[in-house]
Amino acid sequence: MNRQPNSSTPAAAPRVTVWSLARCRSLSTVALLTAVAVLQSACLSNSFEIPRDEIDRLAKITPDERGKRVRAVQRFGTADDLPPAPQWAAPPTQMPPQGGPPVVVPVPYAAPYYTVPSYYQGYGDPYYGPHYRMGVWASGGDARLYPAGSLDGGDRSGGAKVAGAALSGAGKAASDRESLAATLALVLITGVVIGAVLAGSEGARYDGWLAVHPHHPLHVVGPSGHRLVALDELREGDVGPEDTAVIVGPEGAGTWLRGRAPLDRQGFSYHVGGGVGGNQLAGTAVHSGGTGEIGLGVFPSSMTGLAGRFQFGRGFAEGGDYLTIRAGGEAQALPIDLGWFHLGGYGGAGYEWVKAGQGNLPELDENRLYLQAGVLAELEWTTRLALYLRYGFSSALVGPQTSEWTPDFSMGLSIY
Repeated sequence: MNRQPNSSTPAAAPRVTVWSLARCRSLSTVALLTAVAVLQSACLSNSFEIPRDEIDRLAKITPDERGKRVRAVQRFGTADDLPPAPQWAAPPTQMPPQGGPPVVVPVPYAAPYYTVPSYYQGYGDPYYGPHYRMGVWASGGDARLYPAGSLDGGDRSGGAKVAGAALSGAGKAASDRESLAATLALVLITGVVIGAVLAGSEGARYDGWLAVHPHHPLHVVGPSGHRLVALDELREGDVGPEDTAVIVGPEGAGTWLRGRAPLDRQGFSYHVGGGVGGNQLAGTAVHSGGTGEIGLGVFPSSMTGLAGRFQFGRGFAEGGDYLTIRAGGEAQALPIDLGWFHLGGYGGAGYEWVKAGQGNLPELDENRLYLQAGVLAELEWTTRLALYLRYGFSSALVGPQTSEWTPDFSMGLSIY
């Protein structure tokens, strides 16, 4: 639809439009490049890092039980490459009897071949199949172990491969709000894209328990280089304080995924979402509009944390429009754990910038402190991903005319 420019400012409006479009294109490019960079760094690997305390636990239990339940965290595809362990294959002279899980042995050795321990019965095919699954099958039995060092094919000496014309009066204020709204919308779009990428990588990242053959090769990478240690030959002290221990899924006899760990918030977090929020512009009238929010936080424990939050609100009422920007911090606590449902609350404070005008709305361009508090719930999705729901109230602190507590509701994703 074609519109005639306002007669009082015939030349300014088109230049503001051009400026806004240029800003939108520039920020769109930044959003796209940011999303691509995050996406490239977020690909998941088929290898898993074994935490230090889990290594210590495995070294103390019976060797042929070590592969039954191993706590591990999936690595990203950008992690350093590891030299491959020797591939396992079946002895060529054996004929496969009917039924049972696959049996594989390291290529350089012809006998004795491995049988899969009886506790693997019923696991089905591994999630990460071995590179070669040749012919030999067995119906169960105890694991048969090679002498210590028979799988050590690592190199102990080398390193691991690892502008516009100004408008006047209400027209300028309205134009400023539109330009600012477009800028903030693109910031939020970028935040949503980053959140979606993180949800598809960090949120989808497997953090839980694996099952592997007791003799599965364990990559140990550290200042002294790279070496391989068979899991059933692992001894206390084999993995030093500065070493990293890694299991590669397709190596050995393959890897079974035995279940994710519960939601773990400890560490850094990213939150993105949106909803509906109230805002008191003047007097006792409360207006509601859409909101979007981005948060960055840190949880010292799985139940309590601190977060910095950015919130953008836009609304239309009484023939006018308003724009709010909030930046602040809050404390969060979720002490109630009912399995997949977690419940707690939040409270915080910050600074609020408000712009409003046109129609019957007051002309505002001011900043003020605000307080907020409410109920916080999370629905557990994976070990590192949850859907959050927030309902609470906020109040601006600028005197009796803007002291009402206004309701806020939002929902979104929390990535830990």
